[in-house]
Amino acid sequence: MSSFLFLNNIHLAVEIFGSIIFFIVAWLFFESYLIKKDKFSFSRSLGFLFLSIWQIFHVLGDESNNFLLIFSLSIYGAGLFLVFFSYLSEKLPPKPVYGVFVIIPPLFFGLIDRFPMVASVSLIAITFVLMRRYFKDIDIIIKWLAIGFALLAASSIVSIYVKTESLNLIWLSAHVIKILAFSAIVIWIWKFLSLRIKEEALLVFITTSLFIALLVTTTFSNFYFQRIERETMNNLAANAKMLNFYIDGLKNKALAGSQIIANNEDFISAIKSNDLGGAKKISNHLLNLTGQNFLTVASEYGTVLFKTNFPVIKDETIFQEIIGAEALESRPAVTVEQSDTDGLTIRAAAPILYRGKIIGAVLTGFLLDERFVDNFKKISGLETTILADEKVIASTILTVGKAISFPKEEFLGTTKLLNQEVIGAFTPLKNFDAQTVGILSLTTTPGELLRDANATNRLTMLIVFAIAISLIIPLYRFTVFLTS
Repeated sequence: MSSFLFLNNIHLAVEIFGSIIFFIVAWLFFESYLIKKDKFSFSRSLGFLFLSIWQIFHVLGDESNNFLLIFSLSIYGAGLFLVFFSYLSEKLPPKPVYGVFVIIPPLFFGLIDRFPMVASVSLIAITFVLMRRYFKDIDIIIKWLAIGFALLAASSIVSIYVKTESLNLIWLSAHVIKILAFSAIVIWIWKFLSLRIKEEALLVFITTSLFIALLVTTTFSNFYFQRIERETMNNLAANAKMLNFYIDGLKNKALAGSQIIANNEDFISAIKSNDLGGAKKISNHLLNLTGQNFLTVASEYGTVLFKTNFPVIKDETIFQEIIGAEALESRPAVTVEQSDTDGLTIRAAAPILYRGKIIGAVLTGFLLDERFVDNFKKISGLETTILADEKVIASTILTVGKAISFPKEEFLGTTKLLNQEVIGAFTPLKNFDAQTVGILSLTTTPGELLRDANATNRLTMLIVFAIAISLIIPLYRFTVFLTS
């Protein structure tokens, strides 16, 4: 997860670096406009300024805000549009003949889902006109700008295949290509300023300051994330203990509920007189009062008389359950057990006594099902899952019945569920014989933890960008003083 955060910091750093590079290019073209007073320099200056602004919106990354998303894409499209047509419409001697190859990104602003492909084609178009200028004009160093846009186009195309919030090899390739793209544009800036030592010194100052700021930000965010991770582990451990108390509470409640029904005088009388209709009515009323999910009543011989949740199977007996046998031995018992009919349950059994003689037994309890995990998620705020027999029994995040591998004993830390990295606390559920029959897991994902860390990082990076931009003029004046 620390690597996840580190790679995310690389993303933020690359975008901020690109924003500063585009801003410097915009500044250079604006200086050219102040000297030449031509529309082409002004268009390029404005276009690169828009690209710089778009990089900042890209860092924010709030795709849930439709207005912000449409506005940022509009800025990006306008920037590409201005850069493309400023180079395409400028006359070059000799003027070559080309086929029609015009991309107008603003026409596609309504097609947000297709915009990445439109942007990629637009970047290719800009590369095309820059290479035309390189081959047909005396502007030799512009090849580096063309290489930069070609690499930006390649990065944009690769990014189309990157899954959301997935820092895999494709994601890494896209960012490596983008770093190379911005490096090529830096080379173009450096060569463009080859006879202007003041601006070169300024560029060195800005790059060095940005590198130091990024180093400090990455170090700070790493320590910040480690603190969040420790707090999350402590929270998981506390909630795991709370879950154990919750399970113990349900066990005690199930045991008490079975004894309340078994000791009810009217219920005992109905069982003694073989009035199963009356016994069922009384037990159902008591079951609702105790809040339990199911009920089974058996005779002194273990034969099931009636059930509330499933029909009685022929010759069904409670002797197949340890707690059933215990109850018929006049020993109330409780356990967690997996059954073919009820699934994974907390089950309690109590004997029905009439004048000191066992005349039957009552089994009650709670289902460990979807309602159970949903309720505990509301309490803890964590994804809750019940696992048994190598599959998902109930979950707030995973598909029920899905085959899955998981820790079989108590575990607190980072692991994988269905190839997804999670931070979790795994608590075993043990039956009457202290054997593990299931696992309760409380989990969260690195993405959940990184949300706050990334928000802090984005804010830090924006502050770095604002400081870098605000210091450009003072640094420029300082470099003038140094180089005078």
